[in-house]
Amino acid sequence: MEINHNVGNVFVIPINIGTRNRMEIKKCAGYIVGFLVYYSPFKEYYLQMWGKEYDNKKRSLLFISTLLYFEYKYEKESDPKIREQMKELVMGKESAKHWIKFYENQPISNKIKEINKIIKQKKYKTTIIQVGSCCGKEINWLSKQNKKHIFIGIDIYKDVINYSNNKYKTKNLKFILCSAKNIDKVLPNKGKAIIFSSGSLKYVQPEHIKIFLKKIRKQTFVPLEYFNRSIYGGGLGWIHNYEESEQK
Repeated sequence: MEINHNVGNVFVIPINIGTRNRMEIKKCAGYIVGFLVYYSPFKEYYLQMWGKEYDNKKRSLLFISTLLYFEYKYEKESDPKIREQMKELVMGKESAKHWIKFYENQPISNKIKEINKIIKQKKYKTTIIQVGSCCGKEINWLSKQNKKHIFIGIDIYKDVINYSNNKYKTKNLKFILCSAKNIDKVLPNKGKAIIFSSGSLKYVQPEHIKIFLKKIRKQTFVPLEYFNRSIYGGGLGWIHNYEESEQK
């Protein structure tokens, strides 16, 4: 598998001991409140607020606490199938509509523009696949810049795929309901595809990222997020080491 590291950087911000202690106290208090809400009838209501509250600077205490405890349960769950079901509570269903709205309002990033430069170097017709295309804005922009190529956006939530297909009608672009671990279903029969993800791969389960990487060994993979080890990174996202996982 060819991995292109031309885009993407990691920045580490140091945290002093006093700040870390205050954070731990707040986290403990949040666990208690989150525990009570998590096992109440209001659990699903607060969890589905994640997409709506993501860009809200004044997030409610109940929402933060519920999500904090939910993350604790999510990280400790050993079964990836159950984690996927848990993830759908906060990223699918009603929450998906809020995520769509949030990402529709985001500008095209410099990283996507770097992907565009890579695509423009391809002289022959190439398939470009975005894993976790969400609202479809990014890959739609790329498809308009490169009309001779084929573009496919995949996502695991039906509402998201339906939205993208209804909004973006570019001839060389389509959106397909497909997970990262099943990416072989959309890979071209001939030629080498360019595969990228604009932050969505961190939500792929560690057990599934290994399957994904094995299936794209003969493709060109452009990770826009790259880290040095595979651990839980918070926000239901995992920090993956793509090269290490690919070798296992």
